[in-house]
Amino acid sequence: MTWRKQGLVYCPDGTSSWARHSFMTPTPWLRDSNTIRLFGGSRDEQGVSRIGWVDVDAAAPKHIKAISSEPVLDVGAPGMFDDNGVIMGDVLEVSKDELRLYYVGFQLVEKAKFLAFTGVAISRDRGDTFERFQQTPILDRCPNGTLFGALHSIAKMPDGAYRAWIARGSRWLELEGRQYPTYDCWTLTSTDGLKFDNALAQRIIT
Repeated sequence: MTWRKQGLVYCPDGTSSWARHSFMTPTPWLRDSNTIRLFGGSRDEQGVSRIGWVDVDAAAPKHIKAISSEPVLDVGAPGMFDDNGVIMGDVLEVSKDELRLYYVGFQLVEKAKFLAFTGVAISRDRGDTFERFQQTPILDRCPNGTLFGALHSIAKMPDGAYRAWIARGSRWLELEGRQYPTYDCWTLTSTDGLKFDNALAQRIIT
């Protein structure tokens, strides 16, 4: 298979206070036969990300049909794990009236650059609005992931279980004066895709 770059599809024009720039970790979902909805994180002037969407033509994906005027997932309540920004993990259509948005929430703390753990929000109106499943993470800290527990992909398997691929880590690496998170890739399964047992995760890439 050969890939060819098609150029820029979308970037915020800076007119919205919540979306001055960026469209991070764009994640596609086929909303209907004619429309691909791309969910992604846009940043405000302070660099805090909120999740919005862009609809593109399924037959001609460079053609933008609509752009969300407000975020479908804002930052969490003060003190929560996602009170300093949210970015996409994955989106999964469970049924016609249940769309799940798995996201990574960021929190600032005094003695680390940030913490990052996983939450989920659910839509009952085909991706127009979402409500958090709970205010706490569905993938929280654990011995192998004290600072990061970020879901990147999830899929429903033939046996009905859900399999997730996540990044977990517990330290920072300094390169040229800047700190970068270091983490391993893990996988784990869940019967419902909402409750996970961190102890059952398996490391797949170090």
